[in-house]
Amino acid sequence: MINLNFGLWWSGHKISYLRYLTFKTLRYFHPDSNIELFVGTKFKKDGHSWGCEKQEFENPEEMGKDYMVELGELGVEVRKVDWFSQYHPNFQSDIFRWWYLNSYGGFYLDTDQIILRSFDDLPLDNDLIFSAYEAKSCGLYAPVGVIGASKDSEVVKFTKDNLLSFLDINSYNSLGPFMFRQVITMDRKWNDKFFNAPSNVFYPVPDSYLIPELYSGKFEIPSDSYSLHWFGGHPKSQEFNRYFTEEFAMESNDTISKWLRGKEII
Repeated sequence: MINLNFGLWWSGHKISYLRYLTFKTLRYFHPDSNIELFVGTKFKKDGHSWGCEKQEFENPEEMGKDYMVELGELGVEVRKVDWFSQYHPNFQSDIFRWWYLNSYGGFYLDTDQIILRSFDDLPLDNDLIFSAYEAKSCGLYAPVGVIGASKDSEVVKFTKDNLLSFLDINSYNSLGPFMFRQVITMDRKWNDKFFNAPSNVFYPVPDSYLIPELYSGKFEIPSDSYSLHWFGGHPKSQEFNRYFTEEFAMESNDTISKWLRGKEII
C-alpha cells in the first residue's frame, strides 16, 4: 500500500516561482498530506558536460526572487542536509528519490511539474506506481519525476542498492530515466505489484520536443492527467523558468498560467 506523503529534493539555490508552484498545487490537492523538502546545502558544480540540459545552479545570477521562505506558509517541512555532496544537484535528487521511497514509502516528486488533481484515487494498493511508455524521440521512455512506492517495494530497494553503478557524470539522465528503463526491463521476476500509468497520467507532454507547445499555449491538458511535467532541464523550460513571475502568470496565455487561473490557484 502506498501512502499519500510526499518527499522532494532541491539543492541549494533559489526556488523559482514556477518551482514553488509544484508545492502550491501539491498542497492545494493534498491539504492533509505530509510534504517534506530536503534541501542539499553542498553539491558539485563543475566537471560535467551535459549538452543542452541545464539547471539553475549553473547560472544562479539569472534567477529572481527566492520562494523558499514561502514554503512554510504551505505547511511544507524544509529539512536542510549536506547529503550526497560529491554529486551534482540532478544526481543528488536521483539518489535521494530511491532513499526516500525505501525509507518512508509514499511519493517522490521532482520540482518541475504542476499537480493537477489529488492522487487519492490512484491505485494505491500497488507496490510501485510509475510511467513507462513509447516516445517518438527515444523509444521506451521511463521518466522518474513521479514515483509512488510502498516501503517494502523490491524494485525500490534494488534500485537504491545498485543505483551508482549506472552513474555517468556526463550523462544528465544516467541515474534517472536511462537507469530506470534498464531496471524495469531486467530479465528477472519482480515481486512488486506494478501500476504502469499511461503517459497522460503524469506526463501529458510525453516528449521534450513538444515542450514549446506548452509555453505557446497550444497544448491542452488531458482531463485524466494528475500532474504536468515541464522537463526542467530543457533549454526552453529553463528560459521560461527565468521569466515566469507572479505578474507574468496572471496575464500570460501559456498552458500552465491559463490552467492555474482557471482553478483560481493564483
